[in-house]
Amino acid sequence: MDEERRLEGKPPPPALLQRPELPELASLAWDAFWDLTGERPLGFGAQGRIPWSAVDRWGARYAIAGEQFTRLKRIVQALDAAWLEHMNKPADKQPPTGG
Repeated sequence: MDEERRLEGKPPPPALLQRPELPELASLAWDAFWDLTGERPLGFGAQGRIPWSAVDRWGARYAIAGEQFTRLKRIVQALDAAWLEHMNKPADKQPPTGG
């Protein structure tokens, strides 16, 4: 959609112009979370947590170690917990979608 607006000569929406810049580690953690979401174990119709070993491999691939890895792991785990909480809500507790 942003590309369409640009091609039509329209400015980006105000919300896009006002979005905050993420610190580098937050951006890395966001990428790690989405890269690793497919690593979740599945069983009995439920999704499990992203395994620590998957986060560790991801960090090693991108040479993230020490305190930076510890912070990355905590952010990914927090994103994962929020995702699982959302996904495990009963359907009648989900906010309505669409319009």
